[in-house]
Amino acid sequence: MHYLPELDLVGVPRLDLSQHAPGRGLDLAFIESSIPALKRVDDPTEPASVVVHHVHHANSLFTPREGGLYWADPVECLLDFTRHIWKRKRCSS
Repeated sequence: MHYLPELDLVGVPRLDLSQHAPGRGLDLAFIESSIPALKRVDDPTEPASVVVHHVHHANSLFTPREGGLYWADPVECLLDFTRHIWKRKRCSS
């Protein structure tokens, strides 16, 4: 787990994933086959358990870590979080 004590977020727990797919759409087959009970929701006002962010850059800027997993670029994560907040504000007004 990657814990940042300076962020005090309260809400519905969710898993945010970033998928590197420059020049093409997201391939969500890995989620659909791994967790078939999930259903796709495109409404940004609906709570989500899993969110997949599309990384469009030619270079993903992901940081490798032990076990073959990668951390998304911190700036990309902050931008995704900010976009999420603005979408929710725009849809609720």
